[in-house]
Amino acid sequence: MADETLDCSDIDRYLGKPMQPARLKEPLANNDIRRWVQAMHYPNRLHYEDEFAAASRFGGIVAPQSFPVATDDGHGTAPSCIGRIPQSHMIFGGDEWWFYGPRIVAGDLIHNERIPLDYAVKQTKFAGRPAFNAATITTTTIGATRSPHSDPPAFAIAPRVRARWAR
Repeated sequence: MADETLDCSDIDRYLGKPMQPARLKEPLANNDIRRWVQAMHYPNRLHYEDEFAAASRFGGIVAPQSFPVATDDGHGTAPSCIGRIPQSHMIFGGDEWWFYGPRIVAGDLIHNERIPLDYAVKQTKFAGRPAFNAATITTTTIGATRSPHSDPPAFAIAPRVRARWAR
């Protein structure tokens, strides 16, 4: 049997260093928010119905808290794709996001800054010995009428496994 150990040595040079950020080039529009909630099958009228949202405490359409992940070009997984692990595949294992501060509204810009932090090779029953990559993603909301606000970092984990284990 071939060596079952993943060669993760290339990942080390990326750890703790900011990656290319994901930044919107244009301010958000209400239809951007509507499209996200439609895709998520999220029926809260606060996120898509003008009259309902206008009568709310927010005074208009606001994005759901999950919206920043939609503005990240890697949907949260980019920091887990850094480095080369020969003969491996990436499986998105999920992420956790924490939300603080003002709501995201039309006219805002979103900047996601990503930093790969660490990895660990673990034994699993479903995928042999994958490398679990961990990273932070800090979202900064820049509002047209308010100062920039940064949320505490999100945390993403995505295992990378040998190709033959993924079959």
